[in-house]
Amino acid sequence: MCRADNLEAAEIIRCLQMYGDASRQIINLDKSSIIFGSKVPSTMKLEVKAVLGIEKEGGDVTYLGLPECFSGSKRQLLSSVGTEIRTVNFR
Repeated sequence: MCRADNLEAAEIIRCLQMYGDASRQIINLDKSSIIFGSKVPSTMKLEVKAVLGIEKEGGDVTYLGLPECFSGSKRQLLSSVGTEIRTVNFR
């Protein structure tokens, strides 16, 4: 988590490059997405995405069956996990 500005975006890129160098992996920005808070202006979103080289905005995706972005009621969001576990154990 960070502020939505160009300096913070540049620092994220630096950290990702350091990680890539250390792990000998390349960060695929085409598969990457970014999530902004609801109060971030559209112009700032465009600037930050340009600095990062990331076009997609995320948040509606699931990973390993869980939502990528948690917002709203956590109880309601995670209630399906308990149901899934009970279903798997029943089989």
